[in-house]
Amino acid sequence: GMGTPAGYAVALSSVDAQTRYGVQHPVRGFLFKRMFLANGASIPADFAAVPIVSADLIAVVKGHDFQRARNALELLEHIDYLLPFIQLRDGSSTVAQGATGLVATNLGTRFGVIGAPIPVERSQAFFDKLAAMRVVMTDAKGSELGAAHGTAVMGHPLNALHWLSRDLEYNAQRIQPGDRLSVGAFFVP
Repeated sequence: GMGTPAGYAVALSSVDAQTRYGVQHPVRGFLFKRMFLANGASIPADFAAVPIVSADLIAVVKGHDFQRARNALELLEHIDYLLPFIQLRDGSSTVAQGATGLVATNLGTRFGVIGAPIPVERSQAFFDKLAAMRVVMTDAKGSELGAAHGTAVMGHPLNALHWLSRDLEYNAQRIQPGDRLSVGAFFVP
């Protein structure tokens, strides 16, 4: 098995991805403790049948009240810190299998590399910075592989987490302090 649950991941959180899969909403999966690799970790290039690398962001939950937030801005009160996250997935669950195939394979998530923690400021200015930020992925030589703004994920990265919060609540599942919540891919290079 994948070991101890560590939180949740959102997928199909961009309009592009939803259009490709023919859905009007994101889907969710689980994150497990053994998936997380430290920055600088080495992993075989063939970690999956169809390796996919994507730029993502994780929020680490601060307290028990995450699901009480009425909107994305209020979520800042309930986030301890953010972590840049390079998600390593198996893309062998194809568009042909649809969103159901994605959910059945736990979004294809295999591993993820965690970057340095980003402190959260509980302000409108910080919220706006998250929307405006430019997420860039480069190769070892510094060549740009892809880029997107924070708005690529449901108009704002925290919109994905607000959706996740409501979706889990609808299914009577509680988000716990320390849970890691992935907003989904800003882009796949």
